[in-house]
Amino acid sequence: MSAGSDRRWRRTAARLAAAEPGSRVLDVATGTGSLAVTLAERHPGVRVTGCDINAAMLAVAERKVTRRGLIGRVSLERAPGEELPFPDASFDAVTVAFAIDDMDDRNRCAAEMARVLRPGGRLVLLELGVPEQPLLRSAYLGGLGVMGLLGRARGLDGYRHLREEITTYRGPDAIRDLLAGAGLVRYARTPLTGGIAYAHVATRPED
Repeated sequence: MSAGSDRRWRRTAARLAAAEPGSRVLDVATGTGSLAVTLAERHPGVRVTGCDINAAMLAVAERKVTRRGLIGRVSLERAPGEELPFPDASFDAVTVAFAIDDMDDRNRCAAEMARVLRPGGRLVLLELGVPEQPLLRSAYLGGLGVMGLLGRARGLDGYRHLREEITTYRGPDAIRDLLAGAGLVRYARTPLTGGIAYAHVATRPED
């Protein structure tokens, strides 16, 4: 649906994580493991843990990790984003892609991600957006209308869910406020593909 842009977005997120050799990275709501694999491939010597509540998606992620030869570098655990089973300050970076608004409690999830970050560690959050440029915005929202019709015609709830999520988008400042509310600082964001997505970055304060 993104015409391949999502792969570029994940590579950007992996770069922004700035993981050093020997560090540990947590990918929350890893799904089928695409971002976890991208992180491991971009940063040799980094250990990546992917967690997700969905066992079926984790099974797909496990096959992907095996196929890419990343066993031992990428581990997978079943866990909700709102209750991460990891000690405080146990990861050098945390990532989450296109999942924060699917959490039952997004504030609790943000607080949990901040908790498991070491002081000075980075949180990188990818989320869909709505382009600000008027022509691109109009074309994009028109495409969402077609997506909604396809969803109704084919019984694809995922299309309808995605369209509703985007059209009720609260804007990138809502993510900024969410991360600030979790105690993270030095917030910055990068628009991707004209604002169709954003990479949000924030840091846990030094003790």
